[in-house]
Amino acid sequence: MSWDLRNRNKKQQIPVRVSAELEYNMLFNSYIFIFLFLPLVLAGYYFLNSIKKYTAAQVLVIGMSCWFYAYFNLSYLLLLGVSVAVNYFFHCRICGERKRGCLIAGGSFNLLLLCYFKYFDFFTENINAVFGTSFLLRNIMLPLGISFFTFTQIAFLMEAYGGKLHKVPILSYGLYVSFFPKIMQGPIALPGEMLPQFEKRDTRVSWEKIYKSFYLFVLGLSKKVLLWKSGGLWLCQSVRFKYVGWDHCDAFLHPSALF
Repeated sequence: MSWDLRNRNKKQQIPVRVSAELEYNMLFNSYIFIFLFLPLVLAGYYFLNSIKKYTAAQVLVIGMSCWFYAYFNLSYLLLLGVSVAVNYFFHCRICGERKRGCLIAGGSFNLLLLCYFKYFDFFTENINAVFGTSFLLRNIMLPLGISFFTFTQIAFLMEAYGGKLHKVPILSYGLYVSFFPKIMQGPIALPGEMLPQFEKRDTRVSWEKIYKSFYLFVLGLSKKVLLWKSGGLWLCQSVRFKYVGWDHCDAFLHPSALF
């Protein structure tokens, strides 16, 4: 099989992968997110805070974040849970003993997990090509947001080792990692930016909050729909920069390429 033919075959598979992602994800512009998920989260969170059930409010947001993440593939929720549990164990050890070995072990765990899911098939395919071996590819489907929640937890361990963090409750840590607005598309926020917001006991719903939130949501939604859905797809169909079966414009503009 020639190189050009391999490129054509790879290119033919891309629309299937992209369409499957768009079909089965709970995207921020999907009906289920706008009309069901988001209203339930907001109503439940502010109601529980208004009756001073602060812990229950955190549990609610964590549970809804898990639903948001598991909507694509339920099995990867287990991966997220294991990652959170292992990293919280290292966080507790670092806060208690502050040993460099715990930081190295935690960082190694995260990087090995990331490399397995992102690069195992890549390295296997290249080893087969270079050495003429026939190791089987596992066709591992990349878990959504694994880069974000992996580097988020590495940053958390480093902050704890540097003495910038004391031991945090498991609920606050779980919410920090799984918080649905950023778990799949970032950004990688430092603990000092997120944890104080989770600890606020804000029970008031003002028109100013509603206006600002609605403005930011519509602004982000417009960028996604107008720039990516319309302009991005047109640009990818009009300007064909090909490299190993991928269009550069498609890889740049598609949100999944930002992982």
